[in-house]
Amino acid sequence: MLVEAERNAASRGIANVEFLSVDQFKAHPALTFDLIHSFVVFQHIQPKRGERILMDLLRRLEPGGIGAIHLIFANNARGLRARWIRIRRRSTILNRLVSLVTGRPVTYPLMQMNTWSMNRVLGLLYAEGVSSVFIEHSLHGGFLGAMIYFEKVHTTPI
Repeated sequence: MLVEAERNAASRGIANVEFLSVDQFKAHPALTFDLIHSFVVFQHIQPKRGERILMDLLRRLEPGGIGAIHLIFANNARGLRARWIRIRRRSTILNRLVSLVTGRPVTYPLMQMNTWSMNRVLGLLYAEGVSSVFIEHSLHGGFLGAMIYFEKVHTTPI
């Protein structure tokens, strides 16, 4: 993902950005931000791990800093689509066949789609000094989601 992000930035002539791996990020605990932006990323991370990542990002967000994060909170797939998703999760053979048909490597993994507790997320935001929040709903491939826009107003947890 870092290579792809660097390639995208370069193709658009964007040079005032630095991309860090998780290890590089952890090695710089004093690093702070004015902006956090994440779209269609957190649902692919197990929520327990993702909550730790989100808390670390929120702690590093400067007062007055803003954020925009996208999360999914419910699987809204019904009928055949819901059954198809369940079957693909359980069948390695079927998933490999779908990968082949769609031109991906046979070992291409099924994309994780993890739902998040909005109560937990709003609690994390509040605990890290965020008080201004705007939420816009989304429907993403049969999953109900939310784009959460926020501003951090306090330097310490409330």
